[in-house]
Amino acid sequence: MLARATSRARPAAAGRLAGWRMVCSAAAREHAESLIPETLREMDEVGGDFAVNAKQLRELGRERLTIDERKRRRRALDSLGIESFNSSMVTRGLDAPLKASPSTLQVNVGLYCNQACTHCHVESSPRRTETMSIETVAQILRVLDASPDVKTVDITGGAPEMHGAFRPLVEGALAAPGLRAPLSP
Repeated sequence: MLARATSRARPAAAGRLAGWRMVCSAAAREHAESLIPETLREMDEVGGDFAVNAKQLRELGRERLTIDERKRRRRALDSLGIESFNSSMVTRGLDAPLKASPSTLQVNVGLYCNQACTHCHVESSPRRTETMSIETVAQILRVLDASPDVKTVDITGGAPEMHGAFRPLVEGALAAPGLRAPLSP
C-alpha cells in the first residue's frame, strides 16, 4: 500500500519521490489477497520444482545456482546440436549486432506475488520477499532522466502493482523526458 505523506512538505531536491512513503506489511498483503493461503497450500502439497529449486538455492546460493543453470542450458543445447549465438552469427557470415542506445528500460520490482504459477520464469510467489528498495527506485528515475532515448518503461516482477514503490515509479517514469505514455480508448 502506498500512502501520500502530508505531515510536512519535503524539499524539491528530494525529487519525484518526495512525499511518498512505503506502507506495505506482510500481514496487510496476506489479509488483502484471498488466493495467498490457497497458493501456499498448493505449493506445499505439490512440491516439485518449487521444492527442488528452493533446496538448490539454499545449498548453492543464488550466484552459483545461476552459473550452474547457464552451464546446464548450454550442455542441453549442445546435446541437441544447437550452436551458440556468436557461433551462429559467424557461421552465417554476419557481423556482431551493433550497439545502440536502449529505447526500453525493463524494471523488475521484486518477486512477491499473490499467486505461484508453475509457468512463472522467476518463480514469484507469496513466499518470495525480495523487493526493490525506494532508494533503488530513486536511482532508476535518475537513470531514466539521463536517458532521453528510452521511450518505454516495462515494469515487471511478481505482481508489480502490489509493490509499495509502484505508484511513485510510474509517476516518475511518466514525468521523464522523452517517455510517451500509451493511451487506451
